[in-house]
Amino acid sequence: MAGIVDTAAFCTLLCLLLTLVVFKLKTATSSRHNAGVNLPPGPWALPVIGSIHCLLGSLPHHAMRELSRRYGPVMLLRLGHVQTLVLSSPEAAREVMKTHDAAFATRAVTPTASILTYGARDIVFAPFSKHLRELRKLCTLELLSPRRVRSFRHVRDEEAARLARSVAAAAPAVVNVSELVKIMANNIIMTAIIGDTGMSISRL
Repeated sequence: MAGIVDTAAFCTLLCLLLTLVVFKLKTATSSRHNAGVNLPPGPWALPVIGSIHCLLGSLPHHAMRELSRRYGPVMLLRLGHVQTLVLSSPEAAREVMKTHDAAFATRAVTPTASILTYGARDIVFAPFSKHLRELRKLCTLELLSPRRVRSFRHVRDEEAARLARSVAAAAPAVVNVSELVKIMANNIIMTAIIGDTGMSISRL
């Protein structure tokens, strides 16, 4: 019995030590990455949870207001290990969204998104660059142009009529309209992309 207790205590201690080592390495890497970067002010951060303790309470938006009064309209919160820029004034939001919009136009890319989009080369996750501008131009001129949208009007009309017939035929039974609308939208999109609806409303 004593041997089992000693083994459990050793495993617990080993897990704690490994956690501390990983946290120390991550902190050192983050410090080197942020070296020389002029970051906005913000509340002090605890290990693992960051600045989440500053938002505790039943009214976190009030806590956010008090933090903005203390640190200014532009502050940095650490939510866990994620650094979050918080803007709390119209002027600061205008600077980010309008004056310096190009600097904030790139989305964060997760490993999953990078794999699914071949290294973030699609229009959703591609970094702001000439490649992204070309993708947007192609979408505007070829995929979302008024001429292209009008060319699929018959598809939308057909699917809307099919939806109406399906609802009428199901009376007086209860119909899940949300599910039918979702299928109708899927049919329109699939027809526009590959010419096949993929799923019929009448199957439900």
